[in-house]
Amino acid sequence: MPCNTCGTIKCRGDKCETCARAERKAETEAFKPKKIYTIKKVSDKRSVELTQYSKDKATFLLGRWCALHGKPCLPTDIHHAAGKIGYIDEWAREKGITAFLDIRYWVPVCRVAHDEIELNPNWAKENGFSESRLSKK
Repeated sequence: MPCNTCGTIKCRGDKCETCARAERKAETEAFKPKKIYTIKKVSDKRSVELTQYSKDKATFLLGRWCALHGKPCLPTDIHHAAGKIGYIDEWAREKGITAFLDIRYWVPVCRVAHDEIELNPNWAKENGFSESRLSKK
């Protein structure tokens, strides 16, 4: 018995294997919505903070020297001594200033000094470059 779709002789029922498979595939793909979901790399809130941060960083670093190396070394980074997450104290919470944007705890440093501070947290706390994030202010 020939296939109703393509006319070949190899047939099971009214359709050949190739035509039956193509029909099944078309039916299943018709019911599968292919919606692609992407997660934002930066949230809307953080995006606004980053815009403000870049402006504040440029003015903050202007005319300063590296806090660790001193006068001959120009700072390129800002070390957040009290961290970047949440609010540092009640005053900052009332004003809406997150720890990421709180200039009171920014330390101007060069890249080498920043790496040294991050790799030696106990030394950094002893020398005043970092503060404990566990103690309440």
